[in-house]
Amino acid sequence: MSQEQLKRYTVISKTLEGSMTVKQAAEVLGLSVRQVIRLKKGVRESGAAALIRKNQNRKPAHAISDDIKQMIIDIKTLSNFCTT
Repeated sequence: MSQEQLKRYTVISKTLEGSMTVKQAAEVLGLSVRQVIRLKKGVRESGAAALIRKNQNRKPAHAISDDIKQMIIDIKTLSNFCTT
């Protein structure tokens, strides 16, 4: 869990305990009240796992493959070599 996710969990836990209001939590986290309510519901249902990004460590579908990147670097290197 990252530092930011840990901070979110701590603040959301305080709202679940009742020691902090949703509005105060929103101000501390820099989120809207609606987003804090959504996070609070997720933590209540799933625990801390609700705060972990679901798309973490995934490569975007439209990302350029490593083979193509290497080919571009090779062409660029070769063109720089030929012009000097």
